[in-house]
Amino acid sequence: MKIKTITANWLHVPIPESGQHRSDFGKATSFDSTLIRIETDDGIVGYGESKAQVGSA
Repeated sequence: MKIKTITANWLHVPIPESGQHRSDFGKATSFDSTLIRIETDDGIVGYGESKAQVGSA
């Protein structure tokens, strides 16, 4: 089994009003996340997620 493809997608996710909070940086109305998709040459597909840091490209 070998990795065939890897894709990374940046997601900008809004936070519902009921889940928003305020900090020294202001009101959190959304967050960034990265969704990773890996496919093998056997056809197996897996997904992973990670929080994207401030200043992500």
